[in-house]
Order: sequence, then structure tokens, then C-alpha cells
Amino acid sequence: MTTYYVRAYASNSIGAAYGDQVSFTTLGLYKQGGGVTDVEGKQYPTIIINGQEWMKKNLAVKKYRNGDAMEEAIPADSWKNRVTGAYVDVGFNSKLGPNNEYGLLYNWYAVSDSRGLCPTGFHVSTDGDWTKLTDFLGGLDNTSGAAIALKATGTDYWPAPNSFSTNQSGFTGIPGGFRDNTFGNYYYVDNHAYWWTSSDEQSIPNDAFNRTLYSNLSVGDRSRTNKSVGMSVRCVKD
Repeated sequence: MTTYYVRAYASNSIGAAYGDQVSFTTLGLYKQGGGVTDVEGKQYPTIIINGQEWMKKNLAVKKYRNGDAMEEAIPADSWKNRVTGAYVDVGFNSKLGPNNEYGLLYNWYAVSDSRGLCPTGFHVSTDGDWTKLTDFLGGLDNTSGAAIALKATGTDYWPAPNSFSTNQSGFTGIPGGFRDNTFGNYYYVDNHAYWWTSSDEQSIPNDAFNRTLYSNLSVGDRSRTNKSVGMSVRCVKD
């Protein structure tokens, strides 16, 4: 939001006169939320966009909401085609090294676990949550729409020159890449962003919906992916 102050002004041979000062405020696309803390004590800033309060960072919790530990599946054999909840830290595989800020990658079985993945009062974003967000920002297939408005600016996270980003939404999307389900390999870390939704594809039992942003494109995707794949997660306030 930006506030402007205005006064009328008139000048002639007698002198100058000023009117009363008035102000008006333009409506921004977002405002800062109150933040949220997960079960491990990690804090996440939040942003309110079109009435939805989103985390501004990718989820990085290693326990379910009830305190149960989640399994970390680092070896490829423990990850591929897995059908129980698991996470992996991509920090060792990124330019940020051990100071990973991309959050963790989760398979969809962790996303959908009844013990809860997000902090109390928040939930893993649904397909509908994402559609409401991206439609408000102009649509994922619009080259001047949601994709560029969602991506963090600069080159701390996205590769140079990161031309297709404004972060006008305040969402600050960053590219955690994904881990495949067939070989347990990592792809596009530091280049593309993939986020799970909690909505599965009922006609294809092994798939669920996700959203994707690309480093080299001004558009994004809504697609469906095998539930054993590892992706980032953003939570939304209930």
C-alpha cells in the first residue's frame, strides 16, 4: 500500500493560494500476516493475499503436528516409489549448502497424513487455494500474471538474470526443485519451484495436483504428479 498527500495550488498576480491537504491510499496486493510457528519452534512469516494468509517460506518441519517424528529418507532405495510419509533436506544438493532456506521436500503421503503436516490453524494448500491465489494474480498462463508475481526477485535463490519475477504478491516463491519417485534423483534444485497441494486426482489414484514455477519462463503450471515424488509445501491459514 502507498499513501499519497495532495494539496490544490493556484497562483496569479496577487499571490498563491493552497487548498486543504487530503490523502489517499492505494490498495496493494498483499499485507503482512501475523506469522506462525511449527511444532518444532520454527517461525514462518505470513502474507495475506486476497483474504488468504499464506506462509512466505517453504515448510521445513520434520515432525507431524502431534509431535510424531517423520522419517527422513535420504538413500534413493528408501525414497523411490514409497507409499508412506517421508521428507528429505535438499540443502546438501543446492548452492546454499547446509544453510538451506528452500525448506524440505515431502512426498504426498506426508502431505495427506492424518497427523497433520502444517502448524495448528494452518493446512497444506489445496488445489482450490492455489487456484484462488493464481486467478487473483492474473492466472498462471498469463505472461504478465501470477507466475512472475509469485517469484522472489534477485539472484539469491533463482539463477541470473531472474528476469521473469516481480514478487508483487509478496509470496516470495523460491526453487526447491523435486525428487523423483523412480530413481530417487533430484532435479531443478535452484531452478524450478514445485509445490504439492493436498488435493489428489481421484480418477488417477497414484497422482495428486501441484503447482510449478520456472526460472526461465513467465508462466507456470498446474499439473498432477505421482504421490511418491518429493516437492515443497506451503501452508495456508484455516
